[in-house]
Amino acid sequence: MSNALQPDDERRELLGESTAPSLAEDLRRLLNSWSRESNSNSPDHLLATYMLAALRAAEELIRARDSWYGVVLAPGQIKAALGAMTKPDIPRVKTWAERTEGCDPTRLS
Repeated sequence: MSNALQPDDERRELLGESTAPSLAEDLRRLLNSWSRESNSNSPDHLLATYMLAALRAAEELIRARDSWYGVVLAPGQIKAALGAMTKPDIPRVKTWAERTEGCDPTRLS
């Protein structure tokens, strides 16, 4: 991505506003640089807005899931969370050899 000032950046700089790009702007530029807006015939800024909304929805879903399970996960805690989970008590199923052990295949009953 180019560090050259764009017209909007120059206006922001004159007004004393931040010229640091936002995530939405970065997404817009990325989509535009890959010409992904042409696949849906949608402006890149609308696609960037949609992607941010989807990210926010996913974050809300994850918070709701964690609340439902009564856990609070933070980066680096996944091993601790997995270690705290218990394995379900599933009975072992006998193999065919174990089920037919002692049977005489020549006798049909």
